[in-house]
Amino acid sequence: MIGKLAIAVSAVGLAALMTYPLVLQGQTPAPTVDSIAPKSTPQQGADVPARKAAMSASDEQDAMILARQGLMEGIYQYMDDADDWTGQSAGASDAAMLQALTREAAHTALMLPAFKQLFPPFTNPESPEFSSMFETYALPGIWAKPDIFSADLDATVAALNVLSVARDRSEYARRLEALQATCDACHDHFRRVYVSPLDPK
Repeated sequence: MIGKLAIAVSAVGLAALMTYPLVLQGQTPAPTVDSIAPKSTPQQGADVPARKAAMSASDEQDAMILARQGLMEGIYQYMDDADDWTGQSAGASDAAMLQALTREAAHTALMLPAFKQLFPPFTNPESPEFSSMFETYALPGIWAKPDIFSADLDATVAALNVLSVARDRSEYARRLEALQATCDACHDHFRRVYVSPLDPK
């Protein structure tokens, strides 16, 4: 159900943060091996560490991109579950479902600020260091306007906190719409529209 998926993707995101802890706003990443290594003609066999360093950088990018996509997938699943419930007729399980959904909203509000950490400069597709094998739907504005990105995420966290204290289905449904509006505003600024490879051309 919603909780299991969110917990799973949270673990992915936190693992990536441990691999590459970086605050988006006001900090720069540590110099890479390439940027601090002297530029000289490599000796025979010296390209092996260089290849390993390059693979490591690419692996870090892959992990970071998959972590942020995994976190978002968990949130999408939550929104789908919430939409399904608010679109149904009232039932005997409403109290339990409201409790589960509001609890999950509170958990997501705690988790979402970490999302700011998942966009280090080298995961920007416009960066010369970008070499990930995974496509990212993040727009360059995330790196160009970190203050606005941070503010959009803060607005979403606030909307999640408001949602988490809804007392009945109708109140929950109204607050869910407000949350969706904050999500859409952030996506309009910072996320390219996802096109599934399975969609008709």
